[in-house]
Amino acid sequence: MELEEQYITAHALIHEVLPRLRTMETLVNNTFDAVIEATDDSGHQARHREQQQAFQLELQMIRLNLDSLMKRHARVLREVQESDGGCGHERLSLDAHETVAITRFRQLYTRVKEWQSR
Repeated sequence: MELEEQYITAHALIHEVLPRLRTMETLVNNTFDAVIEATDDSGHQARHREQQQAFQLELQMIRLNLDSLMKRHARVLREVQESDGGCGHERLSLDAHETVAITRFRQLYTRVKEWQSR
């Protein structure tokens, strides 16, 4: 993913961040649901539910800031989607909140990949 300080390319946002965000959300929520359902220990269930809620809250913050980014750069993103991959190297400027959201996404994605490989 191409992220330089306070920029991200349109291609990276559309073809890397957004699909990975959806995949990560599905994978982690399905895993939490399965673990919660499989245990009879109410303490473990409560702890896993809290972890799942924290994960969902983190994703919500990321998603809200990505929505802001996509609204601000809607024209460029629409052109990239319509070009069928022909462009997308335009750098999209990130405000402070969007920068934090992209950074948090990358950290969360790395943690999920490490967890998945265990």
